[in-house]
Amino acid sequence: MLVNIVAIGNSRGIRLPKAMLQQLDLGTQAQLTMEADRLIIQPLHQPRQGWGEAFKALAAAGHADSPGLKTTREVKNRFDDEEWSW
Repeated sequence: MLVNIVAIGNSRGIRLPKAMLQQLDLGTQAQLTMEADRLIIQPLHQPRQGWGEAFKALAAAGHADSPGLKTTREVKNRFDDEEWSW
């Protein structure tokens, strides 16, 4: 895609098409880096972003003991049953 470089105050920039912004889900900020002769724009999404709040909400709603959400104390294995001794 050919884009024009435009003046933005004392800087210069490019305009990204709305469809491209939506597809990349960039939001209001992005990570900008350079590799060799390439400019790379990436979203700021962090792995597992929001998981902590989601787990707290589940616990507050009383879902911490629901099937599928097991603590390490509830998970048994052969080592616990046969090999471990106090």
